Amino acid sequence: MPYVVAQFVGLLLVAWPWSGQWPTPLALLGWLPSLGLALWSLWCNPPGNFRIRPVPHPKGRLVCTGPYRYIRHPMYASLLLFALGCVLGYLSLASILAAVLLWVVLWAKARREEQQLLRQFSAYRDYRVRTGFFLPSGCGRSARDR
Repeated sequence: MPYVVAQFVGLLLVAWPWSGQWPTPLALLGWLPSLGLALWSLWCNPPGNFRIRPVPHPKGRLVCTGPYRYIRHPMYASLLLFALGCVLGYLSLASILAAVLLWVVLWAKARREEQQLLRQFSAYRDYRVRTGFFLPSGCGRSARDR
């Protein structure tokens, strides 16, 4: 549960207009792809197959289609795209620091989730080798992310 609370606090801090101004149109550069990726992810992995906590659903199935064909954590990636939009939209040090905090929380949450997925799904080890963590395979993925 601490991961979920930290995730929502991170999202609140990222979205908060620290300058008191509305975001600039640059925010759309992160928000629109974020929305598209989130909807595509939900289309391929509907609610009921996953949980908000970093523990797989006991009766869940491993999804390897749609964005999951390229990225192991597309929902988290969509939140990071949203954060990027906030950084571009607010252009403030506070939004940058909040986005970094959110990235750290989502990275830790995803790593914890992957430990569970490795236990639950025998195919997850091979899937992990073929796909990227938050970015598609080959886009800055290191051996440590595998």
